Amino acid sequence: MKSLIVLAHPNKESFNAAIAKKFEKQLKNKGEEVVVRDLYELGFDPVMTWDEMNELRNGNIKEDVQIEQTFVKECDNIIFVYPIWWTSMPAILKGYIDRVFSYGFAYVFNEEGGIDGLLKGKSVTVVNTYGTPKEYYDASGMSEAFHKTTDVGIFEFCGMNVKQHLYLGEVPYINEEQGSAILEKISY
Repeated sequence: MKSLIVLAHPNKESFNAAIAKKFEKQLKNKGEEVVVRDLYELGFDPVMTWDEMNELRNGNIKEDVQIEQTFVKECDNIIFVYPIWWTSMPAILKGYIDRVFSYGFAYVFNEEGGIDGLLKGKSVTVVNTYGTPKEYYDASGMSEAFHKTTDVGIFEFCGMNVKQHLYLGEVPYINEEQGSAILEKISY
């Protein structure tokens, strides 16, 4: 098995980074090959330009996107770790999805006018942290909205199986002991 961890947090010492390290350690202890792609460390360009869109339509894929698509193609599992900012993923991750999970790579239209996800057989785990209490997001319907827009609207759309989606609220306000307790419970 080969796993890809996509981390989207600008602070290398963040709780998100600790979560990514925990998954990496667990998977390596199971004998799996693990690749970590820290989008901020890579300086991944999230901007899809008009020229790039036109080139993509002609089958020309930029080198940085080809590299990321190779990692996605070669893995069995993908773990996305990122904070929720203003009820969405960070722009760098949204741009990663826009550019990497492109038409012809992640999905295509079929002859019946439907959509075929091309990333079948891959499982996804999503871990989100945010400052708001989880109970608020659950009661307001935001957790369900995250499920629909991310799990269904992106990953299932591309044929992937969402194994788990963890929502971790109030993260900026936890102390070290609380953070350690949360990390202990996280498992792949």
